[in-house]
Order: sequence, then C-alpha cells, then structure tokens
Amino acid sequence: MSFTTFKNLKIGRKHRERGQLKEREHLGLLEKKQDYKKRAKHYHKINDILNNLKQKARLKNDDEFYFKMQRAKIIDGKHVEQNQEDENEDFDKNEFKSLVKAKNMNLIKVQKHKDMKQIQKLQAQLHNLEGPKMNQQKYFVDSKEEFDNFQIEKDNQILNQPENLVFIFKKIFIQLFIFQQRNRRNHYKEKLKNLIKNLKKYKRIMKKWKKHILNWIIKKICQQYLSIYLKYKNQQKKEKRRIRKYKNGEVAKFFRERKR
Repeated sequence: MSFTTFKNLKIGRKHRERGQLKEREHLGLLEKKQDYKKRAKHYHKINDILNNLKQKARLKNDDEFYFKMQRAKIIDGKHVEQNQEDENEDFDKNEFKSLVKAKNMNLIKVQKHKDMKQIQKLQAQLHNLEGPKMNQQKYFVDSKEEFDNFQIEKDNQILNQPENLVFIFKKIFIQLFIFQQRNRRNHYKEKLKNLIKNLKKYKRIMKKWKKHILNWIIKKICQQYLSIYLKYKNQQKKEKRRIRKYKNGEVAKFFRERKR
C-alpha cells in the first residue's frame, strides 16, 4: 500500500455546524443558507404570480369576447362552466349525419377543383410542344435521283449526327411524358366522377333503405376517397420533413459554423 492511499484512509475530524446561541434559543433553530434559499424561492414565486395577475387585470379589455363565455354562467358571483352532458341533451343524430354527408361531398368537390387547376397549369406549360416548329433543317443533294430516293428516317449519316440524336431522344421523351400524363388525368377524373355519382344515387335512395345499411355504404365510399386524399397528404408531409432536415440538420450547422 502506497503512502498516498494510507493518508486518504486516515479518519479526519467531523465538521459540525454552528448552533443557535443560548441567548437566542427562544427563536428556534439557527437558519442555514439552504433553508433561506427554499424560503426565498417560495416568496419570489408567489410574488411573480401576483404581479402577473395584477398586470392582466390592468390590461383587461371589457369588450373582449371568447366562445367560452357562451358556456359560462355567473352563479353567486362565480364563473361556472356548463358540462358537456347538458350540451348533448339538445344533440340530434339525424342532423349530425346529414352534415357529415354534405361535408364529404364538399371535400370531394374541393379536391376535384384543386386537381383541375393543376391539370390546367400542366397543359399551359405543354401547349407549344405538339405544334409545328419554327426552325427547319435543310439538306442539299447532287441529283434528282437522290432527291427522289432521299429518306431522312433511313439515312444513317444524318441520324448518327449528335445534334439529330439529341433532338430525336427529346421528341420521344416528350411524347411519352404527355401520353402518361393524359392517361393519369383521365383515370383520376373518372374515379372522382364515379364517386360523386354514387353519393348522389345513395342520397335519392335514402328514404327507402334502412339507415344502418346506408351508413355502411357511405363509409365504404368515403374510404375510397380518403385513400386517394391521404396519399396526397403524406407526400406533402414527407417533403416538409425533408426541408426541415435540410434547414436544421448537420449540413446547415456545418455551413453556419463555416460562416462564423
């Protein structure tokens, strides 16, 4: 065993706190710093609460209105809120169901209106691609026989030029892109039209059929629409998360530190 470890093992003297003087024993135990801290924190906490309440009372506007005021009533000089059970007494289930059905119809119409606007924007961007082009390319031939037998599509010398290859690939890509977009638009339009037609039919048959069967059918139709709507929402959320990661991630921190 080394000397340092032996030295540390040595028992030291006990450090005792100073007690209250005999002359002041009637005042109780001597207050230490720990006791003072607790007392001071409690005192300042109460003062802060009182000051905030006083400030709110000074800045209060008598003409203010909150929707919570409609529920509250003054009973014996105190504000008492109404319970939800009292509100549910006037609740009508049939009115609520009719409101929900109308809301579903409005959601479908709003989504259709948004999609039609997006389609119009795409059409405005692609209106010049299918039309005739202003620039023309001229090819010179030595004789009439070559002119009669000349075909651009079969001439390898012209097709193998890098400028013409780029032009051909662009043309093919644009045609494919337009074709895919048209198919998607038509498919999506048909889906929305069918959903609206089905909802209108079920509203007409509402008097004949029972309520529980009709509700089951409407739920199925709403689920079909919600699956389309939620996919669109999830894509937007993913894009927002990516932007947040880019703004607040490690890359942004690196560039901030670099600027400093």
